Amino acid sequence: MYLLNGSQGKILRSMMSCGLNEYESKVCFTLLVTGRSKAVDASRRSGVPQSKIYFVLESLEDRGLVKVDGTPKWYTPTDFSKFLRRAIRSKESEIASIRKFGGEVEKLVATMRPLAVSYRRYRIFEPKYRRR
Repeated sequence: MYLLNGSQGKILRSMMSCGLNEYESKVCFTLLVTGRSKAVDASRRSGVPQSKIYFVLESLEDRGLVKVDGTPKWYTPTDFSKFLRRAIRSKESEIASIRKFGGEVEKLVATMRPLAVSYRRYRIFEPKYRRR
């Protein structure tokens, strides 16, 4: 039985835009929907191979999206809104950086263009490798 009925692509894109990879997105969303789960059940419900599930769950734990307890291990999703707020702050700082450096690049291009027109032979960047 499939619960998402065709909307899995939209959900995956949304989760991946927060910085998760495909498997992390599938497992995280599955745990958010189902709640507390064992690794085998999370693998079966999310469609992530069992050979990858422990690595994915460990990655989600490192990101603070999953809490692990008990023996056998039970994986419980944490508050997703905290992770979402961190992802938003990260994207906002990335946008601010792009604005800052983008403006600097525009200024450099404006000052260098007249020089490039007046010289015939010039090199903007040093070559990474030199010929022998």
